Amino acid sequence: MLLGFSPPPTATAEREPQPWPVTLESGVQALGFSPAPANPTAAIGTEVRVLRRRVYDLHIGLAVGGFHHARFARGGFVDATIGQRWTAPFGLFGEFDVVAGGQATAIPVRIHRVGDDGRLQPSRAPVRPAARVGLGLGLGFDLGRVCSAPVRLFVRYRQLAWTPFMLGNGLPAMGIASLTGGIAVEFGTWMRARRSR
Repeated sequence: MLLGFSPPPTATAEREPQPWPVTLESGVQALGFSPAPANPTAAIGTEVRVLRRRVYDLHIGLAVGGFHHARFARGGFVDATIGQRWTAPFGLFGEFDVVAGGQATAIPVRIHRVGDDGRLQPSRAPVRPAARVGLGLGLGFDLGRVCSAPVRLFVRYRQLAWTPFMLGNGLPAMGIASLTGGIAVEFGTWMRARRSR
């Protein structure tokens, strides 16, 4: 203190704890721009919140899942997302995501290869890797805004591009449309609430 004056207190920024949600979703997907004819898909994921305001948050997500197209292909995927979510005080929210990831696809057919003896021999088609990029829209309800349950319910529509699409058929890319519903449980928030009781 100098001449009766003291320096102002130093502000300390406290980082908000991560909610660490676990997301489970399932639904249908199809080639093209409409999720029909319906083929099952499911995924599990989580997200890290980068920025949060009262009605807005920015997050980075990661999901692992699989799909099965009847009589055509089946496979798995890993998707990373950068998303924005706007939540009303009463719990309704909308979200927008940018998606980038990869997938591995197997076609349940047999192909013929030339063996060491020069004869054609049947074998399984190889698993083909590919990239997938696209956009997503979502709508849901955050129960944590109206009660103590750290749970979100949602539906999502995503339009992705699968590239390269089945090497050798002349198509550089193919659209994938999916419509899913799911639940996100914030285990980090739930555990902190239990410890504070």
